[in-house]
Amino acid sequence: MHIFFGGNDASFNGTQTKSIGNYTVEFLVNSSKPIIDRTTSFLFRLTSNAGDVLIKLPVSFYFFKDGKPVFSNPNNFTLVSQGHYDFNYTFSEPGKYLLFIWISRTFSIS
Repeated sequence: MHIFFGGNDASFNGTQTKSIGNYTVEFLVNSSKPIIDRTTSFLFRLTSNAGDVLIKLPVSFYFFKDGKPVFSNPNNFTLVSQGHYDFNYTFSEPGKYLLFIWISRTFSIS
């Protein structure tokens, strides 16, 4: 399950909410306008539209710029506990970025 934030028709400024399948994702960026070479905080909240309690859910985050990944690791899932996760990212150059969030419905630990 994939969710996109940013791109040509949106920005990372302010709170964004997207629904897909059984999930609703709320996303807030602090500061409201990311500054080059300064840490930007991303606050992520994931809820279930079906009323399920989300204990731990595997999620992966990717940033793309001009269609190329600048921060990604398809095998690096974060276990989002209780539907909340915060992370930091530092943008190294100006431009339009796309945030891609992958919510995995299946997850195995070997």
